[in-house]
This record gives sequence, C-alpha cells and structure tokens, in this order.
Amino acid sequence: MNNTIYHIQQWINEADAIVVGAGSGLSSACGYSHYNTVPFFTDNMQPFIEKYGFRSLFQGLTYLYSSPEEEWAYLAHYVKLMYDTPVGKPDKDLHQLLKDKQYFILTTNVDT
Repeated sequence: MNNTIYHIQQWINEADAIVVGAGSGLSSACGYSHYNTVPFFTDNMQPFIEKYGFRSLFQGLTYLYSSPEEEWAYLAHYVKLMYDTPVGKPDKDLHQLLKDKQYFILTTNVDT
C-alpha cells in the first residue's frame, strides 16, 4: 500500500493538472451518507423521518410528494443542511493534495 501511495503522490507532483472523478463514496467517507440511516441523517431530518418514514436522505429526494410545497420544504431543508455541514476530513485531505495544482473535480454527488 505504501508503494502505491508513493507512486500516486509522484504522479500528482509531476502532473500539470488533475481531474478527479468522485462519487457518493466521498460524502460517505465524511460520514454524510445519502443512502442509509446514519446519525447525520437521523439527527438532522427528524420531521421528515416522522412524517414520511424516510430511511435516507436520497429517499427524500426521490419521494413523490402530494404537493409542490411539501417537496420544496424537503429540498430547502436538505440544501440548508448540506450548506451548513462542515467540510469532511477526506475532502480536506483531497484539497491538501491538490491545493498547488490546477484541478477539476467531476462528481456524481447530489450534495454540495
């Protein structure tokens, strides 16, 4: 493993620019899973868990609400939660690796 990390660091050091492909695993590594019941979800979305029985953040994004107002209530709460959520350690580590490079991050994440 150390040999692999060494080679990756060398490639980063030698690169003119970096493109990072990331998915929901990056958020999950920070503890912000969108796909299952974790404290991040249960601690912050209790009204929606109680009313709709949601078991994940993602379920609230795909739910068929009975009115646009209900949907926007969830979306507004969700966006505020993601905006207010501290940056996770894996994100900080990635920034530390890339901070002196030109980079672009392409992500499938639904969070911010």
